[in-house]
Amino acid sequence: SIPTAKNVYFARHGGRIDWIDKSWIRTAERSLDPPLSSYGLEQANELGVHVASLRPRITHIYVSPYLRTIQTALQVAKAVNKDVTS
Repeated sequence: SIPTAKNVYFARHGGRIDWIDKSWIRTAERSLDPPLSSYGLEQANELGVHVASLRPRITHIYVSPYLRTIQTALQVAKAVNKDVTS
């Protein structure tokens, strides 16, 4: 039988807080792992809306362990109604 074609999509995380606010590091718990900015969260939400419209629907989301990538993936997962596991 012929294998089924698979689509693979790549996306970068949304905008990081340290790109907008250089002083964030003074209160950071993890200085080498900046979270998303509020704008980055908006971008992640917009990515989620777009990904949710794709057909065939996505079945898996893989991310690095950085907070900003996890935050982005959570917004996408929420938009496509996916359960989140680690």
